[in-house]
Amino acid sequence: MSSSSQGVLDSIREMKETCAGHPNRRLHAETRPSTEADSQLKGLQSLAAHLKLLLDCPEHFWKLLEARKYLDAAWLFLIAIVVHQALVEEDEEDGWAQQGIDVLERFPLIQRQWDIINSFKAQISHKATQSLREVQTVQDTMNAIISLVLLDSRSLSDTLGELLAQRTKSIQAFFSSSNKNEIQENGEAENPENKRTRSQRVRDAKRIFRQAIDLLAETVHTVRSIYSTSSDSSHSTIQSLLVEIQSDADESLISTRKVLNALPSASLLDLYLPPSIKSYTHFIDTTGPSFQISPAFVSSKLETWFKKGLDAFNSRSKYWIDMLDSATDVEKVRISVLTSPSLQHLSTQEKEILTRYIGETCNNRVTAIWKDAFVALHVSFEEALTKAVGIIAQSGHETQLDLNPSTALLSSRLPWPPSVRGNQSQSSIDTAFSKFDAALRIRRTNRTPLLESILVIVETRLKEFHSELDAIASTKDATKHTFLTQLLPLEDQIFQSLISSMERAAKTDQESSQISKIGPVIFIGRVAAELGKSLALESNTTTRGESVAKFRQSAKELHLRTLSIWETATIGRILSHISSPGSDPHTNDTEGSSSAVCIRPSPILLEALTSLTAASQQLGLSRSDLHQGRILQTALRALITGYIPLMKRQDLYPLKLTSQRLWDLFLLRQLSQGLDIQSSIDKNINELKEQLNQLMTLKESQKLVAETHKSVEHGILRLQMILLPLFLHLEIPDETPSTSTLLLRGIPPAETISRPTIELAQPCSRFGLLLVAGSTRTTNR
Repeated sequence: MSSSSQGVLDSIREMKETCAGHPNRRLHAETRPSTEADSQLKGLQSLAAHLKLLLDCPEHFWKLLEARKYLDAAWLFLIAIVVHQALVEEDEEDGWAQQGIDVLERFPLIQRQWDIINSFKAQISHKATQSLREVQTVQDTMNAIISLVLLDSRSLSDTLGELLAQRTKSIQAFFSSSNKNEIQENGEAENPENKRTRSQRVRDAKRIFRQAIDLLAETVHTVRSIYSTSSDSSHSTIQSLLVEIQSDADESLISTRKVLNALPSASLLDLYLPPSIKSYTHFIDTTGPSFQISPAFVSSKLETWFKKGLDAFNSRSKYWIDMLDSATDVEKVRISVLTSPSLQHLSTQEKEILTRYIGETCNNRVTAIWKDAFVALHVSFEEALTKAVGIIAQSGHETQLDLNPSTALLSSRLPWPPSVRGNQSQSSIDTAFSKFDAALRIRRTNRTPLLESILVIVETRLKEFHSELDAIASTKDATKHTFLTQLLPLEDQIFQSLISSMERAAKTDQESSQISKIGPVIFIGRVAAELGKSLALESNTTTRGESVAKFRQSAKELHLRTLSIWETATIGRILSHISSPGSDPHTNDTEGSSSAVCIRPSPILLEALTSLTAASQQLGLSRSDLHQGRILQTALRALITGYIPLMKRQDLYPLKLTSQRLWDLFLLRQLSQGLDIQSSIDKNINELKEQLNQLMTLKESQKLVAETHKSVEHGILRLQMILLPLFLHLEIPDETPSTSTLLLRGIPPAETISRPTIELAQPCSRFGLLLVAGSTRTTNR
């Protein structure tokens, strides 16, 4: 390397010595005329400007395509064509050859650069065409369409078809992506860890629906804004813009000057490009058939496209709405879609059609949701009812409150709030008091635990159903009335299914009237009665009145059938007991007394009446329900009808026995007021009076009858608390003083001999021999 460096230094030294040996001579350049020199310089500068523009085009094309300025890119391409033609086409009078420049031979770069530029034409057209698929501003869409007109010489009718075709592809792509989302949703449903929340599903449904509506509405708006003519002009917007571009007006949308000024070498191009290029305007035939497009053609094409788009939307929307499982969520989506701002771009007719499609889709989904919910309600109700009936049939300890509702009313099984605060927070105390208050409210309605567990299933779902139904009824949807009308059969179906479940559980056949089966039957009747009068059936939607009334009537009939079964079983049990061998319905302790007048009913009659009163408490009905339903009246009628023949089973008629029968008949006659058996009782009373006339004188007989009647009146005052349910249908005399809220029929008079109302067993004589506590100490003293 050192030798090489030394060789270079020796060469330089030799050059210096050679130059020093020659004298300096001034060379005079050959001068040319100034005009010729200026012309050649300008030609070279113009050629440089042409080449500079071609060199800058590819980079600027990329920038314009990235900025989505397809019209500017198309116009720049047209300028590049003119520049290229100016370079390669020879002009006999004023060409590059006249200036001594062979462009193609001296500058082969021109052809290679032109090949690169020419490839951008397809890219610009493709990018502009694909941009038509996107929802963008009307101006951006129109710029893309004009770029297609300039580059591909398309007619306006072709560009309209291209726009609608690209939007169709966009809709298809959107539907395809929604299918993928649906598949993803199904996969998430199989994997609970990835399952979306309810609010997320509602949000996704709103987004999908709004995107679909925006795509349809914005397309309609864009087509009308670009191709439709206004009332004050014969040209559409795009036609007017093309005319302005052709006229090269200063306020036109695009021009060569605007495009060149955006290039990096704008100042150089403005100085050295010829005026023919700087003032270039692309020719547009504004009078030819390709420029013409009729409003009828635009309306026809748009109407056909909109109808196909709606059909595709309607076919897919049911899959989108299926991701929602609540009618409230469906209503939220409906309101969100119908309040979309893009709907203002549609005509009244188009908006009505779209609203009807959306309403039908949402209504169908709500109906499907309610069908599924009602099926689940029916299954839950039937399972709970079957379980409760099975528990009651076993008559376990846990069913005592349901078998005897009056016991449940006074039971201490309540969620008592804490008596001392201690370390408990105020919120926990408030929660405890709220639970206690709710339990008291339920207790006040006479609902036993098993009964409440069944009713809460139905009432909770019906309340949700009512709130959702009222929300839908309050909307201003045109399909609302039709939807509510179609909903009535669904209501009838669920109500009928509840009735059918109770009827199947009741098993209202002959076997159900047995004593061992009476508990479940009574319980089912209580369920039917409570459901029939439940406030959960009420709703603000007036179209539901007929269904509710029909259900209440069916529930009432079922309750009456269970009451009839209860009556048959109860009366049969009572009559079977008092007619059993060894049971004399007329035995009384007055037979050994000196007076023949009885003062109380016979023990067997009193037992029968108290048994009926006690059995009525199993019905779980209030006093007003017992009185209004005339439930005990029919049972009392059946008891009296079966009891009177038992009074005649002995042939002998002693005085005491006849007097006791007379007392019993007088009591039964008082209890049967308003019934149709008083004539039968009066007939038996007259027969007993004839028997008394045979046993004593007429005067004594009349006196005995009068005293017996008076004794019965006093006895009613003593029996009014024990047999209160049997006295509910009897009118209270106006002259009765209301001195007591419990003894409504008056206070019984004091007796000279204190006798208990009910005959009790006499204490054994051995009890008197037992020492009383403390008696030993007293004796010792």
